[in-house]
Amino acid sequence: MFWKKKDASFFKHFRDHAESVSKGADYLNKIFTKPVDLDFLVQAIKREEHIADDICHSIIKEISLSGFILPIDREDIFNFSKATDEIINAINHTAESYAIIYKLNEMTLYANQLCSLILELGKFVQLSAKGIETPSENAEETLKYCRNLYRIEHDADTIARDALQNLFIKLKHDQISLADYLAWSDIYRRLEIVTDRGVDFANVVEQIILKYS
Repeated sequence: MFWKKKDASFFKHFRDHAESVSKGADYLNKIFTKPVDLDFLVQAIKREEHIADDICHSIIKEISLSGFILPIDREDIFNFSKATDEIINAINHTAESYAIIYKLNEMTLYANQLCSLILELGKFVQLSAKGIETPSENAEETLKYCRNLYRIEHDADTIARDALQNLFIKLKHDQISLADYLAWSDIYRRLEIVTDRGVDFANVVEQIILKYS
């Protein structure tokens, strides 16, 4: 299936929404790999979250005011927008927890590995958003992007589990404080949640591709 030219604005919203996710992932990766200028990076992520919220509102308004047939079902549009927004929200919550709530500024190997996966996630979200513009032409490739999002979540589960196990061992041997244990436990879980939201996004994209290709 190919969409009409008048449908292009909807898919631009999708692309812009996915771009905010990709940028947010990049900023988050910088927070956990080079924790300097944290205020700037946290605000940059917050800015992308606001942009994403504005896109959601624009999509809702465009649907309500639309006098023509929508390119895809309303439910699919809402689900795509919601799934994309949940990713940038999870990224923002992680950044704020790290820099503002817990005031952490150190790096760990596990956090670096998780952020590398999230950076990769951002790329596949962007590619998937572009792929649904021409589902018949790009079905196989876009479904491959979705499979990569599943793989990222699986890898993140393993890393987060190892990270939590390592934290507990350190706490047990008095190598970290209880406060640090609780803070980093929450951070690792939040990083893993970002990849969970990536799977939710992949599910929506798969449904759209299979429905319209």
